[in-house]
Amino acid sequence: MDMSKYKDLFISEAREHVQGMSNRILVLEKEPASEQSINELFRHAHSVKGMSASMGYAKIAELSHYLEDMMDVVRKGQVSVSSGVTDILLEGVDVLENMVDAVEQNESLEVIDISALLAKVMNAMEGKVEAAATGEKPPAPAPVPEPQLDPGTGAVKESPELPPLNDDDLTVRFEIAPDSLVPAARAYLAVKKLGSIGQVHQTDPPLEEIKAGNYSGHVTAWIGGAERDLILKTLQSLAEMGEISVSEPDGETAQPEESAGGVLKHPDQTAAQPKKDPGVSASGAKTVRISTALLDTFINLVGELIVTKSRLNDLLADSGSRDVDQVLTRVDHLVSGLHSEVMKVRMMPLETVTQRLPRVVRDLARKRKKKVSLEVVGADIELDRAVLEELGDPLIHLLRNAVDHGLENAEGRANSGKDETGRIVLRAFRERDMVYVEIIDDGKGMDLEAIKTKAVEKGVISRDQAKVISDEETVMLVCRPGFSTATEVTDVSGRGVGMDVVQSTVNGLGGSLSIESHTGEGTTFTLRLPLTVAIVKMLLISLVDHTFAVPITRVARTIRVTSEEFNESQGRRFLNLDEELVAVFDLGELLKIERHTNGRSLFNVVLVEATNRTVGLIVDSVIGQVDIVVKPLCYPIQYLKRYSGMTVLGDGRIVPILDLGNLF
Repeated sequence: MDMSKYKDLFISEAREHVQGMSNRILVLEKEPASEQSINELFRHAHSVKGMSASMGYAKIAELSHYLEDMMDVVRKGQVSVSSGVTDILLEGVDVLENMVDAVEQNESLEVIDISALLAKVMNAMEGKVEAAATGEKPPAPAPVPEPQLDPGTGAVKESPELPPLNDDDLTVRFEIAPDSLVPAARAYLAVKKLGSIGQVHQTDPPLEEIKAGNYSGHVTAWIGGAERDLILKTLQSLAEMGEISVSEPDGETAQPEESAGGVLKHPDQTAAQPKKDPGVSASGAKTVRISTALLDTFINLVGELIVTKSRLNDLLADSGSRDVDQVLTRVDHLVSGLHSEVMKVRMMPLETVTQRLPRVVRDLARKRKKKVSLEVVGADIELDRAVLEELGDPLIHLLRNAVDHGLENAEGRANSGKDETGRIVLRAFRERDMVYVEIIDDGKGMDLEAIKTKAVEKGVISRDQAKVISDEETVMLVCRPGFSTATEVTDVSGRGVGMDVVQSTVNGLGGSLSIESHTGEGTTFTLRLPLTVAIVKMLLISLVDHTFAVPITRVARTIRVTSEEFNESQGRRFLNLDEELVAVFDLGELLKIERHTNGRSLFNVVLVEATNRTVGLIVDSVIGQVDIVVKPLCYPIQYLKRYSGMTVLGDGRIVPILDLGNLF
């Protein structure tokens, strides 16, 4: 039976279960008596075991089976939860994740050695958590007897090692759930499982036919050397089983408990749960899994449709036909609605990124011998998948910096009158079409004087600038490439790389990064991000015969000022707006575009947010807002840091998008 067509489904679901295991282990580490976490861990491991066995990934099934057994002894109270136990479970989760990655890359699982890990699991199950660290070799599991088949008849042959078929054998009849994706594989696995607890003499249909996928949905097996209750319990523990019955020689039949409607009760189900179609959720809405590449193609097509609609509007603006205007208005509504629905499909909760972060914090905190708690608030906030894909690394870097640099060790916190457990909060919230993600720690904060001193040493700022620079501008110096105040280089930080990458990534998404720090109290990093980067609103501005685009989310306002309103200091121009001095730059000078402004008395200024401050850009004219499809820069213009992308307008003009973070 060809199982390759289910490979992508297996990888997707296996990763969900493995991530679920990791999350529950972290909860169990904090709440060792949590029965819910133990039961969920058991179910996740059980699901991975069943899926991998059905797909033929025996090594994944073996490891998940051992982890399932380990959780079973914990659930029964035979082994208590300790840091050693959770370490072994997390190591098992890491290996499972590596094996799933190997399956995705079509690599052999045989090169992954799990013997040492299985030794730790076996020792931990016996209460020898200390011995588990040494990796003593566990006893080999009992082999599962393979029923021998007669090549002529297909029936199971009697083996001299097995007693012949006799009147004491139990007759087992079971069915596979009709909604199972791989019923034959489930049936084959069930027969093999029966062989591990007794002696399977014969099956109907023959085992070879089941293995080949030729069976009618139910199996009858004759087994000796096993108790009826054990057979029932064994089959009930398997996934996607239907009705089960065991008949003894006297004709008495034992069946699992059934609900009033005659539906088999699985141990993980309750009688109140009716049998449901697997493609229908509790709310009745059908769901499907689709490729992300298909989503990208879909959004690109919608984007081209928006550009074409804009071109139609330009061509027919002067037609004067009322009928044409009505049709265009209708098309505009339809395209806008289609765009809105497509974007809903692309939206994913922030949780898809944040669910990995507790493990990152936990591992680094233990390595640095610190006690750290991470609280995630607002993980249900939804963003475009393209934004989330870029957001993972910046969040991990900020959290690792908070643990490594921001939070003091237990002794330092005690001396400061703080709780020995450092606290980090990741908070997300939405304001209009922007999402804010804050990483807040209650550590020692940044040493502003040390930052200024290091900046002067590296020539980032002059000594005179260090005397007048504001606190807000001082903390942003840590985002300069190669800048670091760390006294020692670790495997996490101290090399002066990271914060500049965080800022450039956020700026590339059309967002901004700001930092607020108070000595002795802690630091807050705020990431301001757009909901989507696929189709966004831009403000078009012109300079001579050039057109540029600026993300509308970064535009504060546009104003027209006279030359008398400018103030000058040290060769730079400023505007006094709302009792604040705002630096003003000529966009032509920044981009090296020659034009004549001498004698001009009126200027168009666009106020934008860049690098945690508001600045003004002098432009020739402001064209207006437009929905655009963002296209990435290609070689070699991808190395021009003043541009973050490009777009094509309805009239065919190519317009670069300004990267405000790298413009000044």
